[in-house]
Amino acid sequence: MKGKLNIRHLATESDAEAELFDDVAQADFIESQSLWRPVLWAACRILHLKGKPLPLYKHWDWTQKAPALGRLDVTFFGLRCRGHLQGLMKADTGSLNRCRLDGQKGKELVYVDYVETAPWNIKDYMEALGRQALFSRVGARLMQAAVTLSLENELKGRVGLHSLPDAEDFYRGIGMTPTERDPNKENLLWFEFTPEAAEDFMRKYQ
Repeated sequence: MKGKLNIRHLATESDAEAELFDDVAQADFIESQSLWRPVLWAACRILHLKGKPLPLYKHWDWTQKAPALGRLDVTFFGLRCRGHLQGLMKADTGSLNRCRLDGQKGKELVYVDYVETAPWNIKDYMEALGRQALFSRVGARLMQAAVTLSLENELKGRVGLHSLPDAEDFYRGIGMTPTERDPNKENLLWFEFTPEAAEDFMRKYQ
């Protein structure tokens, strides 16, 4: 699924051409730290003053994931639009995680280890800063890349992940099925794409 695709520019309600790529480099991780984190932390300060919950991933540092760049069982995806990085994802085809849904239990899948959208695309954070979010569909495009990776590895579109609490509604919205909370993973809720749900998702976001 690499190459040109469209995401949504919210201010004009029009499509914006973006590029999905899997040759993510250390420079992309550095960009996420230098450009994303100041915006995220500025929003967090305001949310904290208002007594609102803060994102659990506020401490993420993508540069610490650089040692996995050369691994054959790990693929990093990035999405860039108008000269700036809009999202990153780490997908693992060698994970020990397996399907948990009835009818799929025990089967191999692509495990989405980390996925993040630039904070200027998150409505709640931008509202805290008195600004409008810039783009939508970034997360959906990255998840499409995970499904495509699953298909390329003959896993029939099966994808699984542990969701942070503030992302649960997003994963439900794209058609992933929640199962149970994982006590070995900070009690995060496990979500999964069946082959059928993955096919529906890909069709919906053509």
